Amino acid sequence: MISLSDRLDDFKGSDAVMKKNENSGIALGFANLVLTVGLLMSLFLLLYLVYSYAWLGKRNLTSAASVLAYYGLPAFLAALFLICRQFAPPYKVKAALAIVSTAVTVYLFEVTILLMGPIALRSNQTLYFPPRTKAELNEIVRVAQQNGVVFDTRSKLDVLNDLQRQGVAAVPSVVPSQFLTAALPSKPKKEPPQINLTMNGGSVLPLAGISNSVTVLCNETGKYLIYLSDEYGFHNPRGIWGAQPIEIAALGDSYAHGMCVPSEKNFVAVIRKKIPQTLNLGISGNGPLLSLAVLTEYVEQIKPRIVLWFYYEGNDLPDLKVEKQFPILMRYLEDDFRQGLFDQQARIDELLINQVADRREAFVNEIVDLPEGTGATTAWIRDIVELVESIVKLRSLRGLAGWMEASDDKMREWWRPASDNDVQLLGAVLERAKSRIASWNGSLYFVYLPSRDRYVRSELADRDNENRARILSLTKAIGVPVIDLHDVFGSEENTLDLFPFRRLVHYNEEGHALVAETVLTAISKNE
Repeated sequence: MISLSDRLDDFKGSDAVMKKNENSGIALGFANLVLTVGLLMSLFLLLYLVYSYAWLGKRNLTSAASVLAYYGLPAFLAALFLICRQFAPPYKVKAALAIVSTAVTVYLFEVTILLMGPIALRSNQTLYFPPRTKAELNEIVRVAQQNGVVFDTRSKLDVLNDLQRQGVAAVPSVVPSQFLTAALPSKPKKEPPQINLTMNGGSVLPLAGISNSVTVLCNETGKYLIYLSDEYGFHNPRGIWGAQPIEIAALGDSYAHGMCVPSEKNFVAVIRKKIPQTLNLGISGNGPLLSLAVLTEYVEQIKPRIVLWFYYEGNDLPDLKVEKQFPILMRYLEDDFRQGLFDQQARIDELLINQVADRREAFVNEIVDLPEGTGATTAWIRDIVELVESIVKLRSLRGLAGWMEASDDKMREWWRPASDNDVQLLGAVLERAKSRIASWNGSLYFVYLPSRDRYVRSELADRDNENRARILSLTKAIGVPVIDLHDVFGSEENTLDLFPFRRLVHYNEEGHALVAETVLTAISKNE
């Protein structure tokens, strides 16, 4: 006869079995959910990346590691989830637990990097001022403080407003590339873009800033570069245009313009200390066609003995891709085309002053921030959303691993080797420049300026070396002497010491001094 205690033991045993089976069912259901959702998400991610990157070209993967990470990893995960779904239930549960624990570990690592400062950990990253985000601004302030510098974080607009409150009629730097960028359509069109500026009843493209004005240019060393522009809106001491004959004229972009060291410290100014009749015609944002335009409109008027063509490897060819879309710039390859700007400075100033007054915000670069009047609550929500998005996309971890991607059209062009057509167009520009300078028995020198990125990113160094070899071969074929600063910068023991705080994009005072010394030595040997 079965006792009551035996019956109770049977009930307890069956209850334990039921609970065990129930727990096993829950674990198996959880495992199936994890593996199914993981499979679907991996497939969706793979299709999205292939569609967005390979098909539409919205972004450009910048290294073999990035290609493997963005295409290979989702495919591997999809295959892994599919295989794990075929496992027997106990192993399926173990696989799901291992995947979940791995994912949790990865995201904990992401949060740790984020809290420690992702930009600080990627100390090779080139920084720009004005920055695109508040995080980049904080990183600039941090590296400046490490170097004992209190960085002026005001925007250019803030500086202009402060100067005007002090009674100084300051203006922002106005450069021709701003008008090109503004004229580019958001979507490609069959007809070429047009610059919507008119003077004397016709279209015009100014090639310099507002003359005789206190000009706010930039800040990379902690203090804004503010200078008094010359009679034609360039960065020179007043009265130099009358100091005939001019011995040297310098053409180029922001590096020749003098960003962002004191006016007496940029490399053209340092050259001027040795050769006083040296004229700076460099303008920020100028590519090869804009430099040819400046040569045609201004340099031809003074016919210097030497013209220094400063070529920056970081963006001159991408700039050329933009410039060649504008017929007014392509016409400078013709023998007889001129806008006649040299004798119309008063009208040019009036045009530019009106442009700045009408579109003030377009001429000052602001930190990416909320629109004016946005409430604190909205800002808090925005910050939370951005933080969550950054964590979900593993931005800090990807950046630390070097899985970088270029996200917009201009950045994609920077990461690609130059096309043959663009190199040939550069050759045509230099041949035209050489011909014009030879017409007054002048000499043209091609000065090759290296970018900071080539010294910290191997994939960019590969691209730059490929472009550099083609360009130096081109200049040799044309018969233009080359002063190659990469050879000089690359031989420095601490190359990054030539850049502000070792992190920002333009050269610091030491870098400018080295450029000037190298150029003066080359000229003295050849002339």
